[in-house]
Amino acid sequence: MGQLRRLAGMAMVVGVLACAVASTALRAAPVFDLQPNPHWKAELRVTSAELLVQREAEARKANAYGCEQYCALLADIFERVVRVATYQVPGGADHDWQLIVTRMPGEEAWSLPDGHVFISEDFIRRNKLDAEQIAFVIAHEVSHVVLAHEADTVDIVRRLVPFGVSASVSDVYATLDFDMGLLLRLAPMMSDMELEADRTGLMFAALAGYDPDRASGFLRKLAAGEQHQAVVATHPEDPRRLAEAQQFLPIARRLYALHDTLGLRAGSTR
Repeated sequence: MGQLRRLAGMAMVVGVLACAVASTALRAAPVFDLQPNPHWKAELRVTSAELLVQREAEARKANAYGCEQYCALLADIFERVVRVATYQVPGGADHDWQLIVTRMPGEEAWSLPDGHVFISEDFIRRNKLDAEQIAFVIAHEVSHVVLAHEADTVDIVRRLVPFGVSASVSDVYATLDFDMGLLLRLAPMMSDMELEADRTGLMFAALAGYDPDRASGFLRKLAAGEQHQAVVATHPEDPRRLAEAQQFLPIARRLYALHDTLGLRAGSTR
């Protein structure tokens, strides 16, 4: 579920489920004090829009556009998680939040930095995900967006490579396509971003009313599966992801117990 490599070359988008996320006045102060990186926002939006148009055209050509089985469930989960995230993170409501549901075999879940979140129904069926586990997956991707992990990565690449002052986001992606040494240098940072998205996603899901013990079951499934060693490991090993997330379960359980008091239950307009 990484960020930068997905934006450059992720599998095709095969459907859009737009979720209008209404602004909701909540009664409690934010739980988190998260300050996302604002750099590259405008250019990343342009790049995201271009990729979205490309993937949509490919999906329509393949006659694989739109969800079939999980539309209502995914829309409800997405609305709840985004409502929490946009309240907790300054500027989170400025994104163009949409849930894009795929039917493409082999596609999983990923996100664009402008607020488009992608998930495959094949991925849900293949892993037998329940509502809580889907909520964790979506909250993980929403966390990547609101924490501006893509912008952070672009900033760091610009500092590592002597582009000059005119370097663009496209320059960064083009460099990452052929510079294996650069990817190796970035891998530890990108792994840390995945762990941060796990932690934050677990908290967002709990505040949205999803039991964190059940939500973290997705990571237990990953850790119990066959492990593959990548040449460039931009994701932590699954057992490490599970172990790191479990350290935050006590906090997530407390947030889950408070989600009703905080006015974050599904459908709440308090």
